[in-house]
Amino acid sequence: MRKNNYQIYFVLALGLLLLFAVPARVQNVLRSQFLRPILPFGYLIPKKNHKLPKNYPSQPVEASTPFRPSHPNGSLAKILYRNPSTWNDFFWIDLGEASNQQGSKIVLNSPVLYDGSLIGIIDYVGKKQSRVQLITNSNLTISVRALRGENQYLDLHNHLGGSLSSPIIQEAGALQFELSKLKNCLQSETQNWYLAKGEIYGASEPLWRSKSHLLLGRGFNCENGDEKGVQRDLITGKSLDALEREISILKRGDLLITTGLDGVFPEGLQVARVTEVEDLTEGSFAYSLKARPIAPSLNDLQYVEVILPVEYKYEKVSLKAFSN
Repeated sequence: MRKNNYQIYFVLALGLLLLFAVPARVQNVLRSQFLRPILPFGYLIPKKNHKLPKNYPSQPVEASTPFRPSHPNGSLAKILYRNPSTWNDFFWIDLGEASNQQGSKIVLNSPVLYDGSLIGIIDYVGKKQSRVQLITNSNLTISVRALRGENQYLDLHNHLGGSLSSPIIQEAGALQFELSKLKNCLQSETQNWYLAKGEIYGASEPLWRSKSHLLLGRGFNCENGDEKGVQRDLITGKSLDALEREISILKRGDLLITTGLDGVFPEGLQVARVTEVEDLTEGSFAYSLKARPIAPSLNDLQYVEVILPVEYKYEKVSLKAFSN
């Protein structure tokens, strides 16, 4: 008699093991059709709801809506692949040499933008895909200058303008009032100052999907004036022109834009915002800094814009292609 009890327990245990081994779809059927009626507390087993929620889309929806190209010759591209071990260095897009026959324009050294802000450059063009080298890559150096004044927070001003038109913000009267005040403060300056020029480059290392998007800057000064910015003293910011206002040549919050001096990136593209200006060391003739890209989230990019470089002598200005 005791032997028969052991056999029953063995069969029950074997049945439970087999139950976990079957597919989940079969488990759901067994649970709802057989176990609920026969077990003493079967009514406690939840039913599997297979009904779709209301307004469920019939087609997959993109995680982010593609933006409109900001340049007349800009081509929209979708990111195809991004290696986690080189997350802050490269990714691949769906435009190549074959795309040039379909109206899109993509060549070596084409600047790559996201919503009007520079995020990288094309360093390899294949037949149907191309590779983008990000500005966070330490091998890519960009000539930039500091911009302060009316257009310093133009990106934030435009973002606030779009937020104020949102129905949610309009319903919250107090929040809308505060955001409107902030927008007006951003418009308080009526002049732009084109200040220190230098170079920025990425600080990324080959880490597994690193979240760090730090940019480093070097050689920032106002030794050479031009048609937009005058020559200024490194420390005081004083100009030789008596009509010019004395102003610091670099400080936290300054917008960094391309100079166009490298012959690749058009002048005036937004790149980054200064987060820290390092103190001058004894005998130094230029500032070093740290900055963050203007693009809101380089980790979550899905679409980018590709534009043509300034010059077309690619063999003279081409960057070295790095292998994965």
